[in-house]
Parts: sequence; C-alpha cells; structure tokens
Amino acid sequence: MVNSKEGYESLVESASSVAHRFSPKEQRELVIQALHRAFPKPILSL
Repeated sequence: MVNSKEGYESLVESASSVAHRFSPKEQRELVIQALHRAFPKPILSL
C-alpha cells in the first residue's frame, strides 16, 4: 500500500484502507507478513 501522507497520518490512512479492503483473516495475514519483513526471525521466535 502506498499513500502520500507521512508519519501517524500515513499509519491511520493505511489502517483504514486495509480495514475496508480486507477481511479480518486477510488482515491477520498481512500483519504476520509485515512482522516477518520487519524483524529478524530469531526475535520473532522468542
């Protein structure tokens, strides 16, 4: 997802867009994918 806002406003816009476009199950999958990209695997396995 891409938007033109920065900081907190960007986060709010992205979250709102995801909530409207994806089911709760799909939202959960997106969060898991984002966490895997953001953190090294050893940290996620703790």
